[in-house]
Amino acid sequence: MSFFEYDWLIGNHSDELTPWIPVMAARSSYTAKYFVLPCCPYDFDKKFSRVGCAQSQYRCYLDYVRTIGRVMGFEVEEDVMRIPSNKRVTPHWLCTPPTVC
Repeated sequence: MSFFEYDWLIGNHSDELTPWIPVMAARSSYTAKYFVLPCCPYDFDKKFSRVGCAQSQYRCYLDYVRTIGRVMGFEVEEDVMRIPSNKRVTPHWLCTPPTVC
């Protein structure tokens, strides 16, 4: 599945879709960008499990999703966004497409 006609893929509270968004953006176009605001932690096919991670489950999940973006060739930046939620401060990524050689 690809989305050639779109510049941005946005995942706001995207749950099970969150790890797939960087993959879909990378497969869509070399100019595609993505933004994810993760909430509930999911892997590609199940709930996310933080095996071997000493940090909070949410921090481990954020690192996991960042790694997916980097593997897909994106330069991933994490920022802090103030929103009304139980976390109050939620990381998100503004990802730029891979460099075209």
